[in-house]
Amino acid sequence: MDKAQPRAKTENEAPARYQQILDDWEGRPVIKTYASGSKFCVGDKIYISEGRTLRGPFLVASVPNVGRYTISKEDGTKLDEGKVYEEDKLESAE
Repeated sequence: MDKAQPRAKTENEAPARYQQILDDWEGRPVIKTYASGSKFCVGDKIYISEGRTLRGPFLVASVPNVGRYTISKEDGTKLDEGKVYEEDKLESAE
């Protein structure tokens, strides 16, 4: 049996990280992994972990990529000039 050819990407197709069908095995789709989402959403209250101390609470201002966040103070001003924080540096304040 011939392996299926990769299909062309369409205009409305979701980005690769959201696709669950990743490979063909003997012409049948195989699900290798599921997409993982971000732990926090815009507006969530969080603390920033800095070694043994926590700063905050602050709010998630945006999620530019999965697992990466910009943070703001409760009045809406950007924290640290809009620095992007990795998910492993944040803890839920709720």
